[in-house]
Amino acid sequence: MRKWTTVYKNMKIKNKLSLLIALIVAMAFTFAVIVQQYAFSIYDGQLYLKSSKVLHLSSSAIESELERIEQLSFNMVTDTEIPANITGDFQQRLRL
Repeated sequence: MRKWTTVYKNMKIKNKLSLLIALIVAMAFTFAVIVQQYAFSIYDGQLYLKSSKVLHLSSSAIESELERIEQLSFNMVTDTEIPANITGDFQQRLRL
């Protein structure tokens, strides 16, 4: 440690100022990187929340559409007129 203080004391003013400016630039760069990482982490959190809301909304719409199709399919299977019409149409086509 004494060696560094001795070297610093024996430096010319020009070199001391250059070292001081380099330290200030390094500190400003470090501060900028820390602030940027903090801003990116906040942005990532907001992006995640909005994406999850959109995904939930989309999946809810798809789920409701699938439930509607399931109900329609069930109604078609349980309806007695539909199979009779289908077999009737099929038999008519066979006669032609």
